[in-house]
Amino acid sequence: MRVVVAQGAIVLVCSLILLLTISVHEALSALAAGLICVAANGAYAFGLVRTLNPQGLLVMWVGRSLLMALLMGATFLWWSPSALGFFGAFVLAQAA
Repeated sequence: MRVVVAQGAIVLVCSLILLLTISVHEALSALAAGLICVAANGAYAFGLVRTLNPQGLLVMWVGRSLLMALLMGATFLWWSPSALGFFGAFVLAQAA
């Protein structure tokens, strides 16, 4: 769960830096990526505490990946985020 909190903090700092240096659109793109990352990894971390079954862990990991893909697809269909802010923040958050 601490990793999810660290991911959220990284995304907030990243979006604040983008807001102050580039534009509001870049900052909102970073926040959208952060919400996707934190939501999917938070759900995975919540389920991780409840099971130690290897098959269950694999199913949860696949579910997390599918959730991320669906949320990213919905974000790109609904709103056109900036690539730099979106993928930059997403990569930084995943690296935490």
